[in-house]
Amino acid sequence: MLSETSPQRPRANPLINHKIAISFPLGQVLCLLLLALAESIHAMQPTPYIPKLVEEIGITHGDKSKVGYYVGLFDTTFSIAEAIFILQWSRLSDMIGRKPVALFGTMGLALSSILFGLSKTYLNLILSRALAGVLNANFAVLRGTMAELLDPDSFSRTIPWLVIMWSAGTTIGPLIGGTFYHPYERLPGLFGSNTFWEHYPYFLPCLMSAVISMTTFTVAFCFLREASNEYQLIESRSNSSSSHPPVPPTVSRPSIRSLLTRSLVTVLMNYAVFSCLEVAIASILPIFLSSPGELGGLGFNPSQIGIFISTIGAYNCVFQVCLFARLQARWGSRCILQAGMLGFAAIFLSFPLCIWTMKDGNMRFGTWIILILQIGLFPMAMMSASCITILLTAASPPAALGTANGLLQNTASVFRILGPAATTSLLALSIEKKLAGEVEIRSPSITLH
Repeated sequence: MLSETSPQRPRANPLINHKIAISFPLGQVLCLLLLALAESIHAMQPTPYIPKLVEEIGITHGDKSKVGYYVGLFDTTFSIAEAIFILQWSRLSDMIGRKPVALFGTMGLALSSILFGLSKTYLNLILSRALAGVLNANFAVLRGTMAELLDPDSFSRTIPWLVIMWSAGTTIGPLIGGTFYHPYERLPGLFGSNTFWEHYPYFLPCLMSAVISMTTFTVAFCFLREASNEYQLIESRSNSSSSHPPVPPTVSRPSIRSLLTRSLVTVLMNYAVFSCLEVAIASILPIFLSSPGELGGLGFNPSQIGIFISTIGAYNCVFQVCLFARLQARWGSRCILQAGMLGFAAIFLSFPLCIWTMKDGNMRFGTWIILILQIGLFPMAMMSASCITILLTAASPPAALGTANGLLQNTASVFRILGPAATTSLLALSIEKKLAGEVEIRSPSITLH
């Protein structure tokens, strides 16, 4: 049974809320949000050009119908590496602190971006992508840090900003990737005099992503303090009598087995389904947008793909800022999570509907209407992420928030292994056999069950 409150993290009394509201750690929260933004930009900037890159690198031998198979393997590699290492990083953050793990992960993002941009073979692309999964556990660590800094009420109001930062990265990253790929040919006035950009046509957007990561690293290194459970300390002081000075609570590290209560397992399984659906759509979307009309796609170039995905991210940002807190306060995290899952089903169904509205491989008015509706559905689906984080924090003991978030991310990584490989392979098969509409209708039911 999903519950938004828990005996392990009770709601604070008004006195505690008042004290915490006065000392809201705005600077620390901003540092955490910048770290989340850097990770999102790193993850999303290759999205517009990855189908073109896979095709150019020669692994498909000119067969465009096979691009989906290799894009799916590319995404799956990251999830495999993340699934193996993220829980270890999260446990380490419980022992040595959140800050060093977060800083190391941000450096890993920069290194992975540089290596990705210098890759000339598909194997090197896979290895550089896997490196990001090995070295980075930031989102799990950031969620745990934010939960330690804030009381439950402040946390439920603040955690959507992590999703907003991801949406901001979904806006910025694809614009970088879709604008600055092939700079030697597309921006000759700036880069046409140096053949380096001709030999490494995708290095510039990767370099920009790495610079953003290292800038964020510098800010966090200078200003981010090591997290302590300030909410617990304030609560213990307010409940202590004046004759007995407050003593910081003793921190014990629960075992992983003891964390796996019914409530936490329910949250983990919901996030597993969410992650599988989310990464499946993220993998399918660029392939669907880039494939020629005669193969069941829309025929967008990388710049157009970047603009389309950035539009989704920008709209999601506005939606989360303006509406999520109100909807969550009115309906609760559980109801919004259920609505988000229905949103995913509707997004999947929009793909074959787009194909059916096209004529002779060309987009028509109905196709644009469905694409606009699809953009509108994304924020509905992505609200699920904030709700799951709120439910996870309610179900976890404060002393093991890092481990609990690591379990959450580890579970997601395992299911993300299945999502890209299965759905992009189905899409590639459907394109190859010219059955994209039929396969896409089946894919959401397979995923949801």
